[in-house]
Formats: sequence, structure tokens, C-alpha cells
Amino acid sequence: MKLPALHLNRKTMVELLRLSLPMVVSQGAFAVMIFTDRYFMSQIEPVQMAAALGGGVASFFSISLFLAMSCSALRFIILDSFIAQ
Repeated sequence: MKLPALHLNRKTMVELLRLSLPMVVSQGAFAVMIFTDRYFMSQIEPVQMAAALGGGVASFFSISLFLAMSCSALRFIILDSFIAQ
């Protein structure tokens, strides 16, 4: 059971950066949006801020749970395809 070696040269890293840059920008924009939303809510009243924090944590937990399960399943599928070769 030998996995193929990774070839991390400059061309590979540039391609990886090109593919990942939109995701990095998207996550950064999401963080700025959440910060701005919470800042304006804190200007209204702290109760709204506390409610948004609890809702955000519940939303993150719900998304993370299913994302982790799907990533784990995908990892096993990819690993099995490498082993089968």
C-alpha cells in the first residue's frame, strides 16, 4: 500500500494558489461581513448582539458537522481509489 509521492514544485504551488485564491477571498469577505454585522448590532443594543452570537455559533456547528462528515467520507473514497490502483 504505497501512496504516490507529491510533486511540490513551483508550477504546482502556483496552480494551487490560483485555485485557492477565490476561496480565500470569499472567506475573508465573509469575516468582514460578520464583523460589520455584529458591530452595527452592538450599536443598537447588547441583547441583539448576544442573540446574533448564539445564532452564529449554532449555524457554524450545524454546517461544520455535515461538512466534516462529507469530507471524511470523501477522504476514504479518494484513499480507496489510490489503493486500488
